[in-house]
Amino acid sequence: MSAAALAPERPLQLALGTSVSCARSNAGRVRCWGQESSSVFLDAPSGRRTPTEIPALRGVAALFVGGGHACALDADGALACWGNNYDEQLGVATQGVSPQAPVRPALPSGRLLSVSLGAAHSCAVIEGRGVYCWGLDDHGQSSGAMGQRRARPSLIANTRDAVQVAAGASFACARRSDGAVLCWGDNEASQLGRAAREGDVGPRVVEGISRVSAVFAGYSHACAVREDQTVACWGLDAWGSLGTASPSAGAARAAVTPVVISGVRAVRELAMGYGFTCALSGAPADAARVHCWGHAQFGKTGIEPNFGRNPTPHEITFASEPERIEAGNDHACALLRDGTIVCWGAGEHGELGDGRPIERRTLEPVAGLSGVTRVVAADNATCASSATAMHCWGGESQGRLSIDSHWGTATPARFRSHAHGGVISLGGRTACECPSSGPCWCSGAGLLSDATGYIRGTVAAPHLSFARTWGRFRVRSIAATATVHCMSREDGRVACVGSDDDHILGPAVAGAPRVIARAVATGLRGPVELFGSPRSVCALDTRGLLRCFGSNAEHQISATDERVLGATTVFDSVRAARGARSRGPLVAMTVGRTCAVVAGAVRCRGGLTTAAAVINVTAGARMSEDVEAIFGGGADSFCARRTNGRYFCWGNNVHGQLGVGPASNTSVVTPTDAPALDGATQLAIGAQHLCGRWADGSVRCVGSNAHSQLGDGATSWSASPVTSRW
Repeated sequence: MSAAALAPERPLQLALGTSVSCARSNAGRVRCWGQESSSVFLDAPSGRRTPTEIPALRGVAALFVGGGHACALDADGALACWGNNYDEQLGVATQGVSPQAPVRPALPSGRLLSVSLGAAHSCAVIEGRGVYCWGLDDHGQSSGAMGQRRARPSLIANTRDAVQVAAGASFACARRSDGAVLCWGDNEASQLGRAAREGDVGPRVVEGISRVSAVFAGYSHACAVREDQTVACWGLDAWGSLGTASPSAGAARAAVTPVVISGVRAVRELAMGYGFTCALSGAPADAARVHCWGHAQFGKTGIEPNFGRNPTPHEITFASEPERIEAGNDHACALLRDGTIVCWGAGEHGELGDGRPIERRTLEPVAGLSGVTRVVAADNATCASSATAMHCWGGESQGRLSIDSHWGTATPARFRSHAHGGVISLGGRTACECPSSGPCWCSGAGLLSDATGYIRGTVAAPHLSFARTWGRFRVRSIAATATVHCMSREDGRVACVGSDDDHILGPAVAGAPRVIARAVATGLRGPVELFGSPRSVCALDTRGLLRCFGSNAEHQISATDERVLGATTVFDSVRAARGARSRGPLVAMTVGRTCAVVAGAVRCRGGLTTAAAVINVTAGARMSEDVEAIFGGGADSFCARRTNGRYFCWGNNVHGQLGVGPASNTSVVTPTDAPALDGATQLAIGAQHLCGRWADGSVRCVGSNAHSQLGDGATSWSASPVTSRW
């Protein structure tokens, strides 16, 4: 038995795709982790969060991963590919169907010198013949001439003396034996080393660089390691991808001529993804080091993702010396000398390999909160208030959480208002806290400030809102849409303010809130309670009359118009169960549905129902007529509470946000008891998560945690390397 056969199995090579990671071991086995939409796992339709072996692969000598497909070389040098074949990137014509086993592209005979996979195309260098590519060809990346797709490998012109190929998202570059580089395919960002306006997609030599020892391709930029072990890059430079101080994140800036990256020397290899690059460097006598630069989202350059760009190479440190590096779209991994694999960057789909779940199916408490009196949720964020403070956590949007971060916060952060103890709201762009007396304090976009009038930009610190027209009236109720905030006073008046992109409130009135008391209050009595969905608002009076206005695209308000500018009556007898005192909201709204408690039963309008239909929601075998409160949010997720304090839920439960158990991963069609919620005094439902408040003042959350909206400190990314469970 050979010494190699006796050696313990350990990872030997890394290969990363868009949101999947793979590794080849010294035993020729392949393990992958991450998102399954690529079909790379063959037999794991839901993907994996830790390295999982692909049984169909044995004796693999080299491994390559693209956007949604992968290829492997066996010990004899033959190539086999598997995964997505929608654009025939596997080299066989299967009419868009992904094969259930690896297939062999019809390559000419000869020794394979290099293989590289792009987003939906593949390329290989055959010694003495040149570069052959196949797959999607919408930019000429598979042929050097514009086409649709190529099921059979096509020879790229003028590449006979190529020795290496690097495939980017929709382009490719080859290194010739004389050290020159030529590129072909998509040139929208000058990634071919020529002006973007030039229409020729065929292979041409990149000017301004020579004596290249290796070439690499990212999403829309390319880099080359020269014989002196320095790096030069060209193409898109929107986020400092070329090591330059870009004007702003996402700005259209590109370099036709290769730019030398300062700060990295003795480069051994590069790893490139969406707008970022990592370099493994170090002289032979020195320990290897890794530096990353460019697009800094998700922490993939090793810095906290508060900023969109990082033009300066940043060193990432490891517990052991790095030997190899690879990059996917938004994450990167390193193979260390001690045999461990560490990854950093985006981890929403499990691509970091540490097994950390991105959603929870059981309610867990949010640490650090006590005495909470109200909790609210919107899309991917949550806020909770007490008598002394309001705290928010989850995804940030235009400064609404009033924190110094572009992405958000994984743990509750104090909302920096100047008064507390009243009502709170959270919308798509704005959060507000309204004390028991005085004006509201709001943070985000589209606010009305006492000092500066209508603020159209982002305000990442709370400002007085509605103060000019509101005076000293107490705010009774507040509701938010994606772009608008509405508030009701004790005297029954209602006013709204915001950017109102959907024209919920009718024709725009620049520089002032629109007071809509006449439209809403027609026929209403006394102070009203407001309720909001992303695109509409409802007002409920003291007699149970519910009138709504805004988007009506799914007839959630009316059987007639798609948008209701003047309020229309939706239900006229909204009240809790007979003889029961309402202890919670009687109306719940989502993007396309409006539900209310009518005489103790739940009735809904909109969604997939016919225009005029009002649907009675049944609980079990009979109509539930003992409902005292209803909660809703997101994409049609609802829960109702009976007079005995027990809950039943229905609707969207893809992320387990209804708390009804792990068995439900799509929709709960029949209202189902949710014992995990029993005892909660209030619920708040976001797009993919739910948080509840209990009588002891604690908050517990369940569902998706992709944006840290559960408040447990977990994130869907990591700027520091985390160890995969090999």
